[in-house]
Amino acid sequence: MSFFWREREMGERLHKFMAAAGVASRRKCEEMIVQGRVTVDGKAVRKLGVVIDPEVNVVRVDGRRVSAQRSVAVVLYKPKGVLATMRDERGRPCVAALLPEMDVVLKPAGRLDKSAEGLMLFSTDGELIQRLTHPRFEVPRTYVCVVRGAAQDSAIERLRKGIYVPPEGEEPGFRAKPAEVEVISRDAERNRSTVRVTVREGRKHQVKRMLKAVGAPVLDLKRLSIGPIRLGSLKPGQSRVLSKEDVRRLAKMVGLKR
Repeated sequence: MSFFWREREMGERLHKFMAAAGVASRRKCEEMIVQGRVTVDGKAVRKLGVVIDPEVNVVRVDGRRVSAQRSVAVVLYKPKGVLATMRDERGRPCVAALLPEMDVVLKPAGRLDKSAEGLMLFSTDGELIQRLTHPRFEVPRTYVCVVRGAAQDSAIERLRKGIYVPPEGEEPGFRAKPAEVEVISRDAERNRSTVRVTVREGRKHQVKRMLKAVGAPVLDLKRLSIGPIRLGSLKPGQSRVLSKEDVRRLAKMVGLKR
């Protein structure tokens, strides 16, 4: 069967099929097609907009077959001391060992520092992952942080209005959008405070750098939620597979239909 179907007929656009199968984001999949890395039924495809039947046509990227897989998402409570990567050349503990055994390829939607703990999301859906991590979609992420000092009201107000975060090492400076910040407690005796912070940009080390910029360096950080997905009753090292409704809520938040 030809894969060059008319748009009004049943089928799925090639780049969307690839993204849903976890190959990469839609944009990256389009680039792969234009570069000639994709074949359908043994024929190279360089044209965008091609429609296929996933049940009939055989799609390969760089010679490897791409199989339609059910959309799966998993939430994990990453413990401290575990790398937020799927593998490590030095053999250090990684989150992959904590995920449930499933016959699908899961990829992380963002990272957490080794010293941090809390919620991480994984999915088979490449486009969903890309949108959850891209600043343009303003997905809210909520953290509880223990910081050094009294977390002055003036510092909290600056964060609520948005601040400039200066460069740090190889990481460039940026203008942080207004954050939702709440002081949970102040411990004068131990010279530390606990604050809840919600940001909508997802930049690397964003929360730590923002708090440091207002004179409240982070001593401990825990991510509580990403969008509507929360840790709930999970303990460190535990995970759970999201329901179809949870996946739909996540997708809807970033403009996808699942």
